[in-house]
Amino acid sequence: MREINIGGKPVQLRGGPLAQLYYRQEFGIDLLADVQKMRDPDKDPSKVDGVLLLQLAWCMAKGAEEFGKPFPPFPKWLAQFEYIDWADEDMVNGIMNEVTDSFFRSTLQG
Repeated sequence: MREINIGGKPVQLRGGPLAQLYYRQEFGIDLLADVQKMRDPDKDPSKVDGVLLLQLAWCMAKGAEEFGKPFPPFPKWLAQFEYIDWADEDMVNGIMNEVTDSFFRSTLQG
């Protein structure tokens, strides 16, 4: 689990099976399928999708909440942020690092 800042607000993120389920339930597609769309963004920056990054943050923020606790749907969750600073590398890297650490552990080990 990690904390990032989105729009001046702290957001806890936790990836894992529940986050993956929440992603499918909310967006109708598998989280891993969407993550694959952004492979190698350093080589091809056009693959970066801001809404997709926010969707990933949403499902992991929901995953960080106590199980069963009410959590707003994606549009309502987004509405709480006054702005999104895409120049904030800590935010963007925090989202992607939580995805990597949570869903691609074996690639980190060697």
